[in-house]
Amino acid sequence: MASAAALSREIFNNYRIYFLVDPVVHFVRAVDSLGGVVSPNLADAEHALKSLIAQEKKLGRDVSQTKKPMRDLESQISAIEAKASGLADELLGFTPAQWNANHALLEPAGQAIVSSRTAAVQALADITTVEGMLK
Repeated sequence: MASAAALSREIFNNYRIYFLVDPVVHFVRAVDSLGGVVSPNLADAEHALKSLIAQEKKLGRDVSQTKKPMRDLESQISAIEAKASGLADELLGFTPAQWNANHALLEPAGQAIVSSRTAAVQALADITTVEGMLK
């Protein structure tokens, strides 16, 4: 029985499955989604909107009101890309010893993910705003 307890303690202290590995897996999935799906889709929408704006300009319509939300859309996409860049590699490099020394190790990554999701929501709002202006 003593060896089972010792082994259990060793697993808990040295591997940190629940405190480090599991959260890292979820964070990496979120980062991959933000950088590999959300950001490219937003960039595609931005490109499509720029094409629509150019068409509207050719027709002589005033599209000046779209400048601010388009700049904000570009800014939000850049923010997502900047926060997602390299974050998965950083997360995957964390060790149980680092977590044992600093229980707040994952907080900056969590904040970056939340901030990126907020930027994505704002980007979607910008897209909706511009689409409404072009109707």
